[in-house]
Amino acid sequence: MTLLIYLISFLEGFTTLSIEIIAIRRFTPIIGTNSISTSIILGVILLALSYGYYIGGKNTKKMEEKALLKKLVFNVVLASIFYLCITFIFDKYILEFLINNINSYFWAILLSSFILFFVPVFFASQTIPLLSEILKGKNTGEKIGKLLFFSTIGSFLGSVLTSSVLFPILGVYKSAVLDSLILALIGVILAFYSFKKFKEIYFTGYISCIMLILSISIILTEDFTEKYTIYKTANSYHDIEIFESNGKRIFSLNGGLSSGIDINTKDSFFFYIEEIKKNILQNKSENKKILVIGAAGFTLPAELSKEENISSIDVVDVDSSL
Repeated sequence: MTLLIYLISFLEGFTTLSIEIIAIRRFTPIIGTNSISTSIILGVILLALSYGYYIGGKNTKKMEEKALLKKLVFNVVLASIFYLCITFIFDKYILEFLINNINSYFWAILLSSFILFFVPVFFASQTIPLLSEILKGKNTGEKIGKLLFFSTIGSFLGSVLTSSVLFPILGVYKSAVLDSLILALIGVILAFYSFKKFKEIYFTGYISCIMLILSISIILTEDFTEKYTIYKTANSYHDIEIFESNGKRIFSLNGGLSSGIDINTKDSFFFYIEEIKKNILQNKSENKKILVIGAAGFTLPAELSKEENISSIDVVDVDSSL
């Protein structure tokens, strides 16, 4: 059981940091890449982690192993359901709604992050104190140290592999589904272990099985949307792809959608591009000179080139192939 506990700790750590990277990437088409959104998402997830650790530890008082296992299965399957059925289905709609109805990017991103990520991270993070209670006994400090070690190693790999491996192979959405799958798998493993030891089947164990099967089916299902690749390459900076789908031309970096235009109107349909353009055009001065750092996926310069009172647009990017 000890090795199983360390494995679960590793997987929980992996999913937490992986979700963090995915959250930042999912928000990018709407608000772009900026330090404010990144810091808010990180802050909300860290707050959820800390509160989960506190409540998880507090609730372990006088709980026997059977009750601890039941609580663990409930928590991970709830996080799995939340990610698969709420967070990564409604994230863009919630963020766009709040941006359009709250005259503050800061509060819109903060509220979106709380709505989408606080609950699942809060429940998943209780895994560590609950597992610690199961491990208690001789050399408790050493065991908890190992538990945190494996959790942190999982977090490290979750942060590194999500963007470098999962995004190029699965894409952003299916990477999120994989995290849901991992949490469901933890639930299945714990439910099976509990059944073997206590001869009791949890209802949440059945739900874990359903979530596991659903997640696998989504990952294995091919995208039936017609897609025509125009350009594809890879270098030391990015995996780059430009493709057309459903009347749109999409610019993709590392499996994530960075920008795009409507093929018929030639207009950008990415929210953050329109917001940047709007802010620039509010300046009514003549012969504006624009410097775009990072190229904004190259759709912002194209959008600005249609406007009057702009004398020059310079674009720079660290990746010369862009």
